[in-house]
Amino acid sequence: MIVKQIYDILRKNELVGTMEEYSVDWLMRHKSTASYLVHKKRDLSIGAKISLLSKIKAKITSIYSNQISLSLNPNLISNLKIAETIIAKDIEKMFNLQIKINNT
Repeated sequence: MIVKQIYDILRKNELVGTMEEYSVDWLMRHKSTASYLVHKKRDLSIGAKISLLSKIKAKITSIYSNQISLSLNPNLISNLKIAETIIAKDIEKMFNLQIKINNT
């Protein structure tokens, strides 16, 4: 499930502390959304996936402009790019849509 995969990546990189924080700050949904989806073994809607992809892209851009974040966690960008790729490939597979990912 994408919802759990991305949460694990964000948590590992200390970008999120709890499922509630992930739901509100990254999914832009109610605080119990991620926990509910994991519990019910359901995944994010296409709208939520696109929204999350957008948040990840914005975070990558933000980190490039903030060298302190990059020096504290040199793997941060590559891990966020992994999350970005997971979501993009899932959308491509489900809806036969091409998602452009910058490889900068």
